Amino acid sequence: MKTMKTTSIIILSFLSIFSAMAQPQKKMLRTPSQSVGNKTNTESALSQIVNIPDAKFKQSLIDLGVDENSDGQIQLSEAQIITSLKLSSKSISSLSGIEAFVNLTSLNCSDNQLTTLDVSKNTALTIFGCNKNQLTTIDVSKNTALTILNCRENKLSAIDIRMNTALTRLLCEMNQLTTIDVSKNTALTNLSCSGNQIKTIDVSKNSALTDLSCSFNQLVTIDVSKNIGLTKFNCRYNPNLLKICINTTQFGFTTSTPSNWLKDNTAVWNSDCIR
Repeated sequence: MKTMKTTSIIILSFLSIFSAMAQPQKKMLRTPSQSVGNKTNTESALSQIVNIPDAKFKQSLIDLGVDENSDGQIQLSEAQIITSLKLSSKSISSLSGIEAFVNLTSLNCSDNQLTTLDVSKNTALTIFGCNKNQLTTIDVSKNTALTILNCRENKLSAIDIRMNTALTRLLCEMNQLTTIDVSKNTALTNLSCSGNQIKTIDVSKNSALTDLSCSFNQLVTIDVSKNIGLTKFNCRYNPNLLKICINTTQFGFTTSTPSNWLKDNTAVWNSDCIR
């Protein structure tokens, strides 16, 4: 009897095991760790599509090879690895989406149909060309790394470059500027502001200046005597400009290299000026 009882217990145990094995197994869901979650979130963000409403801007980016995976879209990850963009003469009306290109150091969007332009997110820019557009305003106050700014042939009535202390070249000809403040731009070596309506300009703080062109304006007076490095100077076609203040060294330049020192016949070089 004892043997039969033991045998029964063994059989029942086996039956219990087989019954448990026959039941469907529930998959345990693993909660990802915080580091895995962050990685997933980052990858998801980088795969997001950059919204680029202007079809010509988008096509230009594709033509330049920005669309690395050839899906016809620009992912955030694709935008962030680009450091230079040449988009001139593409009939682009809007550069909306350029804010995704946060590592851009050089941007040329000249000769397009832009009326507005926001580069406030492109803080790595050192070279920026937006000439030959229809811009009435431009804000480069966040682009403090800028060394070259070319905004000529627009419709700018004012330009604020006080934050751009690294600027070495400023080309802003053929606009509608009535004044320009370059007192903070002490690194400037080249300033061309011809073809505006400027009446006065103070370049006394720009001692690094080597090339200054301010022709076709409304200047009444100008003093470049503090610009000791100046070797090229053009102030022609300022009908009201009668006297140009220079230092004695520059006075020698005006006679030894007259082709680099240009003025109207009605204006005179004066090395006796007192600021």
